[in-house]
Amino acid sequence: MRSVGRRRLPVTGAGVNWHHPADVADIVEGLALCAGPGRRSGTYNLAGPEPVQLRDLLGCIAEETGASRPRSIPATPIDWYLRLNSAIERHIGRDLPRVAGALFLTSDRQLDLTRARRELGFEPKIGCERP
Repeated sequence: MRSVGRRRLPVTGAGVNWHHPADVADIVEGLALCAGPGRRSGTYNLAGPEPVQLRDLLGCIAEETGASRPRSIPATPIDWYLRLNSAIERHIGRDLPRVAGALFLTSDRQLDLTRARRELGFEPKIGCERP
């Protein structure tokens, strides 16, 4: 959030990649449901109600923090950097600096909450949109 407020976290390209943010209250509720009586062990995805595109997520954060909307940067240099990292990682087993941030800006992260909803009754309430 600080990075958005300081305009250090840009939208890469069109910002149409998906992320699935969650409010901590929803995650705590989901974890409590996992630990409920009679629950067997299992793996569940816990996240917010719906995925949002990166440009909308960063815009929402900017609005909530009073910052201006994030700037956009071209995606091509980031894509080249990730390809270079892939080649280097294959040969020496190490990532280039800041590769995790580049992946965050370009990757899709949508989670399927079907099992958590069906088996736990998990229903996240707090999304990116303001109520």
